[in-house]
Amino acid sequence: MDDTAAALDRLAADLNLLLCGDRLADLTDAERWLVLARIGAVQRRVEALVVETVATAAVVREIVNAAQERTICRSCE
Repeated sequence: MDDTAAALDRLAADLNLLLCGDRLADLTDAERWLVLARIGAVQRRVEALVVETVATAAVVREIVNAAQERTICRSCE
């Protein structure tokens, strides 16, 4: 957990650096498009982290297992 939390702390700090000053204001249009493309890639990975964090929780696995058991039982009726 410490490694994961530290990695996320570093990511947040790096993003804060990008938001400081005029870094974004000074971009050319071409650079702005490249930055937006990379932001999209980062955003998709952040969303994937959220999904994986929730999906790997024990309570979610229990719900999925229970749902699968109900489906199997219904197919036997």
